[in-house]
Amino acid sequence: MRIVRLPKTPTRPQHIGRLYNIWVPTIEYRGPYRIFFYSHDLREPPHIHVQRDRSTAKFWLQPVALASSHGFAAHELNEIHGIVRDNVARYLEKWNEHLGKSK
Repeated sequence: MRIVRLPKTPTRPQHIGRLYNIWVPTIEYRGPYRIFFYSHDLREPPHIHVQRDRSTAKFWLQPVALASSHGFAAHELNEIHGIVRDNVARYLEKWNEHLGKSK
C-alpha cells in the first residue's frame, strides 16, 4: 500500500485572514496577552479586549475599569489592569484611528 501525502492547506482562505485582521485588529502582544478590539464595537465606549489562550477580558478605557472577564485569575486581572492603565493613551489613539472619534 502506498501512502500519498496531500499538500497542507490553510485552515481558512487567505482572504478571510486579511478580513479578520481588519475586523479584529490586534493592538499589541504584551507577554502572553493579545490586546485587541473589534471593529463592530463602535456603539460602545472605547474599550479593549485581552486574550490569553481561552481566557478573555474586556476593559473600558475611560476610565480604565474591568468590564468583563472569563477564565482569568484575580492576580492576572490585576496585572492586565496595570498594563491597560499604563498604556491607555496609546490604546485610545489606536481606537480613534481605527473606529473614529468616540462619543
